[in-house]
Amino acid sequence: MELNKKQDGDSTFIEIKGKLDIKSSKELEKILEESISEKNKEIKINLENLTSISSAALRMLVATQKKMHKQQMELLLINLSSSIREVFDITGFSGLLNV
Repeated sequence: MELNKKQDGDSTFIEIKGKLDIKSSKELEKILEESISEKNKEIKINLENLTSISSAALRMLVATQKKMHKQQMELLLINLSSSIREVFDITGFSGLLNV
C-alpha cells in the first residue's frame, strides 16, 4: 500500500494505492491523527486506486469520522471505484461515512 498526503490550506488530501488491511490501516490512522491534531477542517481520502479494504480499516474510518465530527471537522471519501463502493454498500458503511 502507498499513501500520499498533500496539504492545501485547511484541507488535507490523502491518496491510497493498493490494499487497505489491518497493518496499512494503522499507517493511515497515524496520518489521520496528525491531520486532526493540525486542526484541518476537512480530510479528503481519494480511493480511486484502492484495490481492497478490510473490515478493520472500515471500522477505523468510522471511528475517525466520529472523532472529527465532534471537533467540527469533516472526513470525505472520494473517487471510489465500483468494486470498493460495492463493499461500502453491502456492509452498510456507505450510510455511515461520507462517500
